Amino acid sequence: MERREFIKKSCILSSTCILSSLCLNISKNKKTQNNIQETLPHVEFMISKHCNLNCAYCSYFSPLAPPPSFLPLDIFEKDIIQLRRITNSKVNKIVLLGGEPLLNKNIKSYIKIARENFNNSHIFIITNGLLLNEMQEDFYKTCADYKITIQYSIYPLYKKYPNLEKAQKKAQKFNINLKGRWRKKKYKFSLVQLSTKKLNDKSVKYKECKNKIHYAQLDNGRLYPCPTIPGINIFNNYFKENAIPQSDNDYIDIYKIKTLQEIFDFLKTPKEACKYCNYGSKQAIWKPSERKISEWFDV
Repeated sequence: MERREFIKKSCILSSTCILSSLCLNISKNKKTQNNIQETLPHVEFMISKHCNLNCAYCSYFSPLAPPPSFLPLDIFEKDIIQLRRITNSKVNKIVLLGGEPLLNKNIKSYIKIARENFNNSHIFIITNGLLLNEMQEDFYKTCADYKITIQYSIYPLYKKYPNLEKAQKKAQKFNINLKGRWRKKKYKFSLVQLSTKKLNDKSVKYKECKNKIHYAQLDNGRLYPCPTIPGINIFNNYFKENAIPQSDNDYIDIYKIKTLQEIFDFLKTPKEACKYCNYGSKQAIWKPSERKISEWFDV
């Protein structure tokens, strides 16, 4: 869950990363002030839905995903090619995550496909770091060859974290940007709080949401405005009696559109799922998941 804030902070630190409510990348060069270049800020691909860390309150619902649960490589390639066609490769940041993306044994292929289609984009792998020492040198070489940044985040309350000295040495050997972040023991983060009751007008909830636009997720041809909405499928499969209503309004089919403007128009409008999501209304401290509905559902 904290990945959202981690990603947002890394974007702020990047001089080329611009997240605006209009999804516009506006050059600061005076010579091009009048030229507005439309750029999609951020697209995530959940290449592994399950995880090896088991975080309570995970906003990607990974503890509820049955392993193995991977995004098929052929679907990923098809979707990223179509995304390239629509955006003309104008996506500022592409993120491969999970779950835990390093569980996906084909991760090098995902990296190559992403970079070959988005040569100028920032491409990140977001990981919990548990498998970084175990990754072979060819993984690190691939990250170096295709200019991939690796970000990991460590929760002190999880006692089994390995010393990442091996991973750091491999990253140094191949000159890879390996970024780590250690969370405080009482680090608090915002929770996803779902309900089968209509919590509010969708326009109100959309206006209040801090995640709109900034965390678009693409899964099997469907582009969602945030990771919570596709994650509801995982929630509904696990807690069938408390299934959250879903709608075709919640995503846009990238094979039925032709322009980037259509994506902007979609991202700027409230979704039906917003009525049942109260993201940010509560906070919690990290702990292992017990897979109780109360971790995601307002009971």
